[in-house]
Amino acid sequence: MTATVITIAVVSVAGELEMRYHERHRTAVPGTMPLMWYRHARLGQALVRNYSYFGWNHINQFGFRGAPTTVTVPPGTLRIMVVGGSTTFDTFVSADSMTWPARLQADLQALLPRRRIEVINAGVPGYAVRDETYRLQSELARFKPDLLVLFDGNNDLFYSLGPGRDSVPSAWPNTPDEAPVQTPWGRWLERHSLLYGKLVGRFEALRFAGRRARPASPAAQVSADSAVVERASDRFEKDVTAFVAIASAYGLHVVLVTPLSVTPPDLARPQDSLIAWEWRVAVPFARPEVVLRTFAGYRAVLQGVAARWNVPLIRADEFGIWDARLFSPGDPLHFDDAGAACMGMHMAAAILASGAVPGLGSGGGRAPERTPPAGTRASGC
Repeated sequence: MTATVITIAVVSVAGELEMRYHERHRTAVPGTMPLMWYRHARLGQALVRNYSYFGWNHINQFGFRGAPTTVTVPPGTLRIMVVGGSTTFDTFVSADSMTWPARLQADLQALLPRRRIEVINAGVPGYAVRDETYRLQSELARFKPDLLVLFDGNNDLFYSLGPGRDSVPSAWPNTPDEAPVQTPWGRWLERHSLLYGKLVGRFEALRFAGRRARPASPAAQVSADSAVVERASDRFEKDVTAFVAIASAYGLHVVLVTPLSVTPPDLARPQDSLIAWEWRVAVPFARPEVVLRTFAGYRAVLQGVAARWNVPLIRADEFGIWDARLFSPGDPLHFDDAGAACMGMHMAAAILASGAVPGLGSGGGRAPERTPPAGTRASGC
């Protein structure tokens, strides 16, 4: 028994050292970053403050990706805060400066050279609109941004079409949303062992991939799909309305942004077999047609909420960023560096054109000139 324990300890330490060396010297963006997280009492998980994941990204003192900031807006500064999930955090770009919120700041600064522009990347992977609403009240409103940009929908779709958050124990139907039990050693490993976090992440990825949609007869499938899309849209409408209402109560100016993906919004199903496969991997518990119909419903919801609350709506799905080379390989939702650059460029122009910030015009600036990434001239970049 002693020999077994010593062997396990030696192997674990060697594996931990090897994993840390690999993460520090890897050339591709990490898919999972376990030590970046801690368990949050209400949100399930949150980003560790003042943390750098082996130089790939940096979380500042307030839990935002990028450089340190202050609660008080510096004099003469136009502060924009962007909230959303992993597509705002930009999980698969190579550096903090490559995220689309960072590109948005650079492009707006070029358009408005006489103003100091600050864009706060408040995106957190895995968060949906409900999570953003809680964060708005608990920590975000005090930063008093001149403009609050909501770019969400992907995680809302996952939670509406899928089985829900992993923290809901299916074996205990009488206690929904019960917090999972965590042992002291489990908590220590989550916070200090990269090897443990990577293994747990791999297990969760395999379990996620195994959640396939159940086959049904064609007639029953059509009826079930329509019901699912309707429920998802109804929930999304309530959540977005609550977010806008609470932001308005704080006196914040809100801009809603439609979700976008590698599939153009006018297509009811992927036309490319490779893209269809990517959708089945990204959302294994729903057919690609259902996912695209849900996104179409979300766009309609955002348009309706924007009209009722008289807030600007930016149709990011009309930017034309559909080239697969602008997205992370095998991923229909997350940008790579080139896609983030395109998104930032389009968002800068769209924010100025929307009149979202009272008294803010185009400033007479010209749109920043940028050479489109190779092979993407037809993608809207």
